[in-house]
Amino acid sequence: MTTNAQTYDLSFLNKALLPAVIDELRYYASIASTNTEASRLIEQGQIRGNTLLLAEEQTAGRGRLRRTWLSDPHDSLTFSLAIHGDHLSVLDNPQMLTLVAAVAVTDAIKELAGIQAAIKWPNDILLNGKKACGILVEAVWQPPALQGAIVGIGINVGAKAVPTGTNLRYPPTSLEDACGFAVQRESLLVSILQSFFQWLPHMNEAAFRSHYQNHLAFIGEWVNIINSEDQSILSGQCMGISQQGSLMLQQTDGTMIHCTAGEISLRQNNHK
Repeated sequence: MTTNAQTYDLSFLNKALLPAVIDELRYYASIASTNTEASRLIEQGQIRGNTLLLAEEQTAGRGRLRRTWLSDPHDSLTFSLAIHGDHLSVLDNPQMLTLVAAVAVTDAIKELAGIQAAIKWPNDILLNGKKACGILVEAVWQPPALQGAIVGIGINVGAKAVPTGTNLRYPPTSLEDACGFAVQRESLLVSILQSFFQWLPHMNEAAFRSHYQNHLAFIGEWVNIINSEDQSILSGQCMGISQQGSLMLQQTDGTMIHCTAGEISLRQNNHK
């Protein structure tokens, strides 16, 4: 795609991020998927620290449940953070990175746009009930060790990033549509990464879970958890997250169910 719009200010990003926040920045004008590329780099031993893969355009971006993520050049912020396994000694459950990433995005949106975002567990960010961001975390294993982890994030920043003709339960929106003004992508990226690495060592602490739950959508409400493989449904009152990052549902008889982040979707249930 050819356009005259402004591309990333890589000089600004290098000064803001290297070496204080990340160890390496790799920029791609166009790439199929930064998560796929990050996985390849980790498997080939080319990731030594925390490496940011930033793309102006992804032609085959991926989301959870084998969904695609569309990225509009110059209006989307799409990137992957590749983390070497040696930097994840604090991590017992790689999927906890999804929670850390979600908190980092909500923190950055609050800082730069002044609005409160909601986390639709486990990996979506909602603005006014509409989806503005998706997160995909993947682990790369070389049994029995964790070789590395990848945190992929896609955000609709500008209004032109919002795809048209969609018919979704949570329709797409952009940060610009929600706050009413343009947000600089570079500043948003820097804020996300700074918040991510500030929270990462504390993700197993009560303070992190409390902060996460302050942004959790549907907390205290009755919800359905739908398994995408067999379409089975679990219903209950959303009570928050466990120390392991699972969603806690309390059923009518008081039984507490812990839902893991696998192949499931969260939907609001208007009937108890």
